[in-house]
Amino acid sequence: MGRLCGADQAANIGGLYDMDNRTWPEVRLDMLGIPSSMMPKRLVGSGEIVGGLLTEVAEELGLEPGTPCVAGGVDAAIATYAAGVCESGDHVAMIGTSMCWGFINNSTDAKHGLISMPHVIHSEESIYVFGGAISAGASISWFIDEFCQAEKIEAEKTSKNVHAILEEKATQIRPGSDGLNFCLI
Repeated sequence: MGRLCGADQAANIGGLYDMDNRTWPEVRLDMLGIPSSMMPKRLVGSGEIVGGLLTEVAEELGLEPGTPCVAGGVDAAIATYAAGVCESGDHVAMIGTSMCWGFINNSTDAKHGLISMPHVIHSEESIYVFGGAISAGASISWFIDEFCQAEKIEAEKTSKNVHAILEEKATQIRPGSDGLNFCLI
């Protein structure tokens, strides 16, 4: 079958893949000293069947040998699909330890520093465009651990969630937090 790669995974490799032409541009590979022979020869859509489950693996998992295996995809793109974001103009914000905001478009958007990749469905026409922050939810946990001892005690006494207590207190502050900014360095 040869080396293959999910098209969305290819586009997630820091600007090496040419989204508009769906190719590995020789000029980019040459600039980085990467032989084109190292790049996957076949790019597939996330839902494309790429093989079947091997007998020994199937037995271990209690599944039928040959059970179809699909290419899969990059976590944020798959989560976007799972959230129902499937058509051009749809968008989603996912916040966990990190944060990712993305939308479905029909053209790339490199000029804004966003990453573009084929969407996990309709990968030939639809593009998943996204940006993110590496410590969104983690910042909240850090803030609570460092500055919210009183709220943590209140949460224990009242069986309230510390996040709910902070949200309630936040409603009492004017929009803009009186000019307070939070910046990750």
